[in-house]
Amino acid sequence: MKNPVVTSWTESTRNLFKPVIVLVITFAATVKLSQSLYRYNLRRRSRARSGTMSSSSSSDNGTGVQARRRSRILSSKLYFDIPNSKVPLIYSSAYDITFLGIEKLHPFDSSKWGRICGFLLVDNVVDKNCIVEPLEASKNDLLVVHSEAYLNCLKKSANVAMIIEVPHVAVFPNCLVQQKVLYPFRNQVGGTILAAKLAKERGWAINVGGGFHHCSGEKGGGFCAYADISLCIHFAFERLNISRVMIIDLDAHQGNGHETDFANDSTVTSSSS
Repeated sequence: MKNPVVTSWTESTRNLFKPVIVLVITFAATVKLSQSLYRYNLRRRSRARSGTMSSSSSSDNGTGVQARRRSRILSSKLYFDIPNSKVPLIYSSAYDITFLGIEKLHPFDSSKWGRICGFLLVDNVVDKNCIVEPLEASKNDLLVVHSEAYLNCLKKSANVAMIIEVPHVAVFPNCLVQQKVLYPFRNQVGGTILAAKLAKERGWAINVGGGFHHCSGEKGGGFCAYADISLCIHFAFERLNISRVMIIDLDAHQGNGHETDFANDSTVTSSSS
């Protein structure tokens, strides 16, 4: 994957080229002026060397980030072989969120994923044994896009409560929030990532859950705690030999999460309804 390069232009030395008139009155003044110019040039050279070293360090850091991201993707277990007896429809009962009835305080139906598959089974559209069940995204998988700081912030129930827009969740122990809210989300993330692999192999694939388009690498919101779309794209670039991606977002709201993550990446195009 070709890394986008953003070039910014500055004019930090513009004042150096303005015309300056210097009137030398005495020899002593000339010497002082020469010494001042000498010290000024030394400072300029020092800053130039510092800037070069800083630029080199930034480049090294960028290379390191890319290397760690690639290593995490290649070591991930979220891609696995699916037998031909199964259809490229991905769902797990772990998708559905039930949290002592508190989930009903949000207008979003947190059990809709199970309902959808239930309709398909009742109408004999698909056999239960033919549905693909994904793996839960691990911390190492999530770090492909998310920072340690962001993942750590999810260890506070108040932060999760703001992201899923259910204030009552803030009073519950985080271990319970992890189990009842974030665990289902992580399973859906695994489904989105696996869907790309299945789509490449079969020509199409559907993850019944996921699509957390309000979450970016550094910020969640709008009932979206993990950036599964951004994660899916990075996995596809690295493992599926994909060079360009187009996101067609049919949700009523703007998908600001993945748009933030790929704002300066010309290989990813987004279209919203």
